[in-house]
Amino acid sequence: MITSSIPGLSWRSLQGSDVGAVAQRAGKCLEADGGLPLEATDTYTQEHYLSAWPGPSIGAFEADGRLIACATVQPTNTPDDYRVIIVGQVHPTNRKRGASAIAY
Repeated sequence: MITSSIPGLSWRSLQGSDVGAVAQRAGKCLEADGGLPLEATDTYTQEHYLSAWPGPSIGAFEADGRLIACATVQPTNTPDDYRVIIVGQVHPTNRKRGASAIAY
């Protein structure tokens, strides 16, 4: 578990049991910001946050277990090129409190 300078938050790698919480978080961000509805599905979450070829992922959780922010880095390299996809989100009501740094 990663310690946080934000009181009341704990940080840890995302796990398979977090798929629903990440998809719900994406739904709230979609409502606030617009975007692609596909991002708020369990399938998208599984593929981008917990894929078979995993990159690092992290979630920020409140004391009651509610996920407020998450991010991941997924490699997408080919034989001729190396790239990564960075995906992150912070619940709209928790923005501007210091958790958004993980989304960059």
